[in-house]
Amino acid sequence: MAQDAIAYITDKYIKLTDVEKRLADYIISNYDMAVNLSVQALAENANVSPAAVVRFARQMGFEGYKAFRLFLVANRPAHEDFILDLKKERGTVETQVEKVINANIEAMRLTEESLDYSVLEKVALAFKKANQVIFFGTGTSYIVCSDSALKFQRLGKITGAYSDLHSATVAMANMTENDIFIAVSHSGQNNDTCKAAQIAKSCGINTLAVTTFSESRISSIADYVLLTKTRESPLHKIAITSRISQFAVMDSLLMACMVTDYDRCISHIDKLSKKLKLT
Repeated sequence: MAQDAIAYITDKYIKLTDVEKRLADYIISNYDMAVNLSVQALAENANVSPAAVVRFARQMGFEGYKAFRLFLVANRPAHEDFILDLKKERGTVETQVEKVINANIEAMRLTEESLDYSVLEKVALAFKKANQVIFFGTGTSYIVCSDSALKFQRLGKITGAYSDLHSATVAMANMTENDIFIAVSHSGQNNDTCKAAQIAKSCGINTLAVTTFSESRISSIADYVLLTKTRESPLHKIAITSRISQFAVMDSLLMACMVTDYDRCISHIDKLSKKLKLT
């Protein structure tokens, strides 16, 4: 089992029912209290039935609530940065900023530890043959896509970043099986992102997913998957550490591509630098 109970729950969050998510949300927000509650007390506090609590424990992979509760007690989070409590009365500016910075540091560490270098190498080899590399994401994931498109363009590839499904489909019509489509989604469940990846697959384009959850929809669609790791709770209404992890994975891929196609990439970067000096 995972060494961090909240991270363990969060990894399974996207496949939970609404009632199970309500329970997960309560446990994440009230961890210290929740570990001491009986089935009946937890059910009452989370506004669910006792039977739902037992089903939730089994969904988490345990025989029953007693085993799940023991797991919660034995695997308390080592960090307090998982939940960014934005209620006005809780915490000063200094404490909240410290939480954000520590959470970002932890996300970078976890992402580095979980990087699949075999996937990085395979995508880097595909990059060497590709003429075009396009990125698709919505919301804050699009910001990561836009940043990546500019960086990869500096390596001499035709790139594009899209958040609109129609525009991305038009772009894919001009791509070949040697090109690369990269979908970025924290949850891996975004409908437009998943549909765009499916279209890329149907066109025979190499498809990479950058996501947090290995069991998400986008992971089942893509040829390759690179996982981001973050302690960001599903309760967060603003993407913070998940975005930092996405940047880290994309920059790792950039470096892998440069190393794999070093001479050509360096030559193009030098050529571009000389032209930029003229501006």
